[in-house]
Amino acid sequence: MRELSFPDNLAQLGADNDWKSVEQAIEPGLRCLVTSAEAEELVDTVRLRVNKIEPVSAVPGAFAAIHFLLWSSSTAKDDAKLLKKLLWVGSDPDLASGGAAGWKPSHYCAAKGWINCLQALIDAGIDFEAESARPKETPVVVATRNKQVTALQLLNESKSVGKKSLAQLSSEQAWFAVLNRLRRRLVAFNDFVETVDGMTALQWAEFHKSTVAEEVRYWFMKFLPPCRTPLASEESEMLKHLRVLIEKQQQVMNDVVSRLIGLEAKFRALDVLSHGSSSSLSGEAVLALEGKLDSFETAVVERDAVLHANLARLQTQIEALSDKVFEK
Repeated sequence: MRELSFPDNLAQLGADNDWKSVEQAIEPGLRCLVTSAEAEELVDTVRLRVNKIEPVSAVPGAFAAIHFLLWSSSTAKDDAKLLKKLLWVGSDPDLASGGAAGWKPSHYCAAKGWINCLQALIDAGIDFEAESARPKETPVVVATRNKQVTALQLLNESKSVGKKSLAQLSSEQAWFAVLNRLRRRLVAFNDFVETVDGMTALQWAEFHKSTVAEEVRYWFMKFLPPCRTPLASEESEMLKHLRVLIEKQQQVMNDVVSRLIGLEAKFRALDVLSHGSSSSLSGEAVLALEGKLDSFETAVVERDAVLHANLARLQTQIEALSDKVFEK
C-alpha cells in the first residue's frame, strides 16, 4: 500500500485556517478510487484520520478539521467546495466535537444559516434528531434560536422527505455523498438494487461518471449476499431484485412502444390534414404541428434507445450473477 504522510494534528491545521495543507493531507483519498482491497485500505486510513478528534492550542476541548471548517470566519461565504472534499474521503457528517457544546457539523451550519454546506451534510445523511451536548438541541432548534429561517425550512423539508437513496444521489450526481456512504459502509445490498427512474445507482454512475462507477461496482460486489446453494423451495433475493428491475424496464419500454404506435397514427392523421382538400388547417398550423411531432418523435426514440441499453445491461447482470449465486 502507498505510504501516507499525515500532519501530526489535522485539526490544528483547521484551527490555523491552513486549508491548503488540509487538502494536501486528504489528497490520496480524493484521487484513489476503491477498486481493490489495497485501495480500500488506503481510503480507510484517510477516513479514520479526518474523523480523529484532537486537542488544539488556544481552544478548549477536542475537534476535527470539519468542525473548524464550519466554525471559522475565513469560510463565511458558505462555500461547500472543501466540505464536499472532506465528505468525499469519508468525514462523518454527524461527528460530534469534543468541546463543551458538543456540536455536530449540522449545528454549526444551522446557527450560521449556511444553506450550501447544510445541503451537503443532508445529502451525506445526517441524523436530524442529533442533539448537542450542552444544551441538548437539535439542528432545527439551533436554526430556530438563531432565526435562520431558510436553514430551518431546509431542515424541516428534508426531514419530511427522508434520507435520499443511493440511486437518488447518483441521479443528482452528488458523488461526494455517494462515496461518503460507501466508504463509511452505511449501505446494504438493497441500496444497490433500488432504482430512480428505472435506473440503479450503478447505472446512473455508468451514465454520468464512469470513474465513480468503478468504485460503486466494487462495493456492489462486496455487499452481494454470500454464494451458496439455495434450498429447492428458495430463490435468491438478488435474482428476485434483478428480475423486478427487468420487469420495470420492460414495462416502461412497452409504454414507449405504445407511444410510438400513437405517434404513427398522429402522423397519418396529419398527412390527411396537410394534403386533403377538405383540410381546415392553414399551412402555418400544419408546419407547427409537424414541428411538434418531429420533436416528440426524437425524444421518444432517444428514450427508447436508452431503455433498450439499460435492459440489455440488466439482462447481462442477471446472467453473470446467477452463476455467482447458485453453486453448480
